[in-house]
Amino acid sequence: MAWALRKQITEPEPDSPPVPEVVPSPTPSPAPRPRRRAKSLPVYRLYPAPEPEPYRQAETLLHEIQRDAEDAVGKYVPARDLERLYGELCEREHWNPHHWSVMGFELGKLCERVCKKARGRRFNCYRIPRAN
Repeated sequence: MAWALRKQITEPEPDSPPVPEVVPSPTPSPAPRPRRRAKSLPVYRLYPAPEPEPYRQAETLLHEIQRDAEDAVGKYVPARDLERLYGELCEREHWNPHHWSVMGFELGKLCERVCKKARGRRFNCYRIPRAN
């Protein structure tokens, strides 16, 4: 009896409408190709572009340290000390001070920057190079 019920459930009755065929979904279109980057043109400048102001200020800060604190040459100086000295230099030279992250980036181009750890805290230090 159970087999007869399964047969009735699985086989469609002859009076029922036909079961529609499954239509496959359309294939997705291929991904768009990446656009080619335009080639850069070689440009010759008649007048050299001036160095950015933060870079010049970082150079001046470095020269001040090399001239006034000769014992710091070749050693690592914490970024906090350099930030404080930069603020004093801006006041003395009447510069518009930049954010320290900009100055730290520019100093990193001029000297070695390392991350030190002391008493469980990390901080950046810059190695003051010898004057050229």
